[in-house]
Amino acid sequence: MNKKILWISFSLLTLIFVLGIFGLVSYKSAKKVIEKFEADFKITSQSEYFKNLASMLGKNNIGMFEKKKDGLTFNVLNIYDKDDSDSLLEALKQKDKEKFIQLKDKLQFLNQGNSIRIEKFYTFEDLRSLAKIGLFFTKTNTLESVRKLALFIKARLDIHQNENGADDVFINTISQSVVETYCVHFKNESVISLGELQTFTLIYAEGNIKGSLTDYIAYIIEKSRKKESE
Repeated sequence: MNKKILWISFSLLTLIFVLGIFGLVSYKSAKKVIEKFEADFKITSQSEYFKNLASMLGKNNIGMFEKKKDGLTFNVLNIYDKDDSDSLLEALKQKDKEKFIQLKDKLQFLNQGNSIRIEKFYTFEDLRSLAKIGLFFTKTNTLESVRKLALFIKARLDIHQNENGADDVFINTISQSVVETYCVHFKNESVISLGELQTFTLIYAEGNIKGSLTDYIAYIIEKSRKKESE
């Protein structure tokens, strides 16, 4: 009986030790990734293109990722009439297909604004498994909240790609820590349905780099866009 208890105790201690080592390695890996992200963000945010994009996102709260046969683009929507922008957001929030179509035709927002060609959507997927696990347990960091937003947008853009359809993703920055996302499903360029509202909150962790929500959205787009002559 004593041998059995000793064996169980030894097994538990071994398991705890292994898990502790695994957790420590994952945590250190995540910390390195966060430091790399912070350094890259600081460099990227110094470019004039980034500054102009972040400024546009700050002035115009609504943006749209649009997927077509010739590729993916991001547009900052220049809707100058507040009543029109409020009506658009209300149609998206209420999933009012008919009202959305009317506003789409009226505003022609699918072809206006500052269109940015996306080459490959950036989702931080170069992370190793240990770093991902470490980030999961280190939830109070800016990187993980930005990454969740990027992964969600990419997943929605890809969901219908083999069905002759596409989802456009609208983002609405309602504060410097909260962004709303709305998905509109198209097929053969016709509106099929409007999806549920999803809200993402940016975590501002102590010790992390300082940046607004629009700065981090601009960072995702800057890392994703097709680099052409500027």
